[in-house]
Order: sequence, then structure tokens, then C-alpha cells
Amino acid sequence: GPEAEKEFLAHPQKAAEQARSFHEVPPDVDVIIAQHHERPDGKGFPRGITANHIAPLACVFIVAHDMAKAALKRGPGFEARVFAATHREKYAYNQFKKIFAALDHLDMGGMGA
Repeated sequence: GPEAEKEFLAHPQKAAEQARSFHEVPPDVDVIIAQHHERPDGKGFPRGITANHIAPLACVFIVAHDMAKAALKRGPGFEARVFAATHREKYAYNQFKKIFAALDHLDMGGMGA
């Protein structure tokens, strides 16, 4: 229901607050946690921020998460180059563009190069 949806949409901020309470957690991890559902076009949550406001490490996490989901879905046939080619436009913003430029030169070893 609406209460469950509200709770889900609030989880990034709550988890980030929790991470900040642990001294063992490295700096900036809370930002990555808070922004892990944001999207470069501003259609993410909880804040709906655009690529201009997403932290560089959060950008890396977001792309890595999407790439891992694609690899799990595709299985042994997953190719990083195909992922990069099919997702480049979605991430054609600021820090995200730098990640995809790096993917073009990355040897993915067993993940398909």
C-alpha cells in the first residue's frame, strides 16, 4: 500500500543515516547509499536529482549495479561492450560519460570483453 511505498522510497536516506553512525564506514559511502536509486535524467529517487548533482562515486555504483543486473540476466553471453553500447545514451551525462569512456577500454576478462 501507500505506506509501504513511502517506506521504500525513504530507504536510501535512512540507510545513509545509518551508515554515517558507524565510524568504520569510509567517508562518502553514505552519499553513495543515499544516491544509489537516483538516475542521470532526474527520474530516480528519493530526491530526483540529475547527473549534475549525483556524486562521482555514486555514478560508478549506479552503472556497476546496472551492469551487474544485466550480467546476471544475460548469463554467460554477457558482453561489457554490448552493455556499454546499449546503455551509453541513458548515461550520456557528466560523470556517467567518463565511466562509459573507461568501459570502452576495459578488459573485462571473464565477463566478456
